[in-house]
Amino acid sequence: MPQHAVRPLLRRKRTLAALAGGAALATGAGLLLSHASATGSPVKAAPKVVPPTANAAFDYQIGGAYTPPAGVKALSRDRGAKPAKGLYNVCYVNAFQTQPDALGWWEKNNPDLLLRDADGDLVNDEA
Repeated sequence: MPQHAVRPLLRRKRTLAALAGGAALATGAGLLLSHASATGSPVKAAPKVVPPTANAAFDYQIGGAYTPPAGVKALSRDRGAKPAKGLYNVCYVNAFQTQPDALGWWEKNNPDLLLRDADGDLVNDEA
C-alpha cells in the first residue's frame, strides 16, 4: 500500500510542477507581448474627413491626373490615381463602364452585368 501512496504523490508533484511551469511560461509570454506593444509606434488616428462646401471649386480629372488649378478645393480622379494632398478627393464612378484592366474579370465573373447591344456585342465608348 505505501507504493500506491507514493505514485499519486509523485503524480501530483509532477502535475503541479507542469502547471506552475505552464503558468510561468504564459505569464512571461504575456509580459513580452505587452512590452512589445507598449514600446511600438503608436497607431495614428485617421484624419477627420471634412467635406467641401457646396460652392467649392471642383476639378473632374478624367483621363489622367494632373496638378489641379489654383483655387480647386475638390477633385475627382481615377481609382488608380494618387490623391491630391490638401484637397477633397473622390474616385469617379461611371455607369456602364469598366476600367480597361478590369474587363477580363467582369467577363469571367459577371458577364451578365456587362452592357451589350442588340447583337450581344459589348458596348464600348468611342475614343
